Amino acid sequence: MDYYLDFTIRKNPEITDSQVLNISFSKLHQALVRLQSNQIGISFPEAGKNDKTLGTRLRIHGLASGLDELMKLNWFFSLNDYIDISGINKIPAKTQHRFIQRIQSKSSAERLRRRLMKRHYIDENTALERIPDQVSKTLQLPFLQIMSGSTGQQFKLFLSHGPLLDEEVLGLFNSYGLSKGGTVPWF
Repeated sequence: MDYYLDFTIRKNPEITDSQVLNISFSKLHQALVRLQSNQIGISFPEAGKNDKTLGTRLRIHGLASGLDELMKLNWFFSLNDYIDISGINKIPAKTQHRFIQRIQSKSSAERLRRRLMKRHYIDENTALERIPDQVSKTLQLPFLQIMSGSTGQQFKLFLSHGPLLDEEVLGLFNSYGLSKGGTVPWF
């Protein structure tokens, strides 16, 4: 990954920064699905600086040609009043790298109930009795609130930021711009 784009949220009294970030990320995800690229990654350079949020900047990493193709899809057109978009810039020399990965909670009561109902053919009330809401444990990680394109349900996409590394680790990226095995530049 040699280049990047920054999407920076403008302050707006009508909508929160996190709402704009959630919408921007959802639109980016849809564009990455259309593009079918596995060479574009994301980062949130302000993540965790002041609190447990992802901040006001979404950074998109990739090759210049891949970023150019992504921008030609014009996926961000409805966000122009809410974000500033940088041009495609070269990543600075001597940059550190880090893994940014999705973390899924294994203890969502709702998910456990759905699984119980499906596997044991029981009704919703029985599942609720067997798995109360108190079973849920929430992750203490920053997240994006997005809607599934396949199910239409909203869910939280929790993100973990790994330690800073001096060397890049190559890997493939999914349609969320995340990788299980690859790093993104961190600056």
